[in-house]
Amino acid sequence: MSTYFTEGKIFYPGFQFPIYHTSANCFSDGANKRDHYKLILVISGTGILTLNNRKQIIVAPSALCLNETDTFSLESEVSLQCAAIFFHPQIINQHFDFPVLKASNHQLSINEIQDLYWLNPFLRKSNEFTGLLHLGPSNAHRIHNIIENIENALEIQLDND
Repeated sequence: MSTYFTEGKIFYPGFQFPIYHTSANCFSDGANKRDHYKLILVISGTGILTLNNRKQIIVAPSALCLNETDTFSLESEVSLQCAAIFFHPQIINQHFDFPVLKASNHQLSINEIQDLYWLNPFLRKSNEFTGLLHLGPSNAHRIHNIIENIENALEIQLDND
């Protein structure tokens, strides 16, 4: 299991849910191979990021979609504020793991193909698209609200079904 998970407290004590939120050190694990995907929302500030040996200028508001093999290093920053969600792709679909997502010949069901669509920014990297999304203010605000809701749900853990 990943080092980044949320552990059940009340209703499922000890259960490790493969999703985690942080607002601190969003760019700290870039040199390590990971067992999770990472979405970083840059809320304010600017920075220079080396992403897979390519320099990128990040300017808020933007989002960075990183897969398990991406390497990155924050070279410099000015007033950079961020929020990050770490997650295993099984959070999207229970059948998703890294070999399945990388295999081109794997037979996927219709539901898996539809679920896979939501992971495209993490998987479909090219010279033209590195995973960095420049956002408008309204989209950034909406994504920030969703991340805050995820953070609250992970912290409060209301589900008692």
